[in-house]
Amino acid sequence: MIERRETEMDRRKEAKLLAAMARNLGCQYKQNPNTHKYKIDGWFYQPSKNDPDKGKIIGWAECKWYNKKAHFYINPPKYAELVQLCQITKLSGYFIFRESGRWGYMILHDGISASARFQTVLAGGTPPNRTPNDDDIEPLLQLNEQEAIWVHEG
Repeated sequence: MIERRETEMDRRKEAKLLAAMARNLGCQYKQNPNTHKYKIDGWFYQPSKNDPDKGKIIGWAECKWYNKKAHFYINPPKYAELVQLCQITKLSGYFIFRESGRWGYMILHDGISASARFQTVLAGGTPPNRTPNDDDIEPLLQLNEQEAIWVHEG
């Protein structure tokens, strides 16, 4: 079993997306230190005046960095974790993505109900220059591209 799936480069790309979305939301972010396959990537918060490392959580995040065209895939366990967190906390859950030249997001859950449309597919693959894992092709939720909110183009 592979415990740490993400490379340091993956984590840097993820942090860039979290930072961009935090700027868009006017808040701060924390990157999840857990790098297991089926865990979300981070959360957003309004910092406390007394301790900027603490504060009020305002949302949950999953990130995906595509080098070319976005496929809008999220695996069902991550989606389930994000939706469950949103249901429990009544906070929004975001899927933040990047494709060549632009980044954007989708609201997967608005804190009240799941809001993103998707279809379930068997897809995925191994990123270039990586050793394939047995589970690189897996069941995935392919989110509706029409629901993408593009924040930065160019």
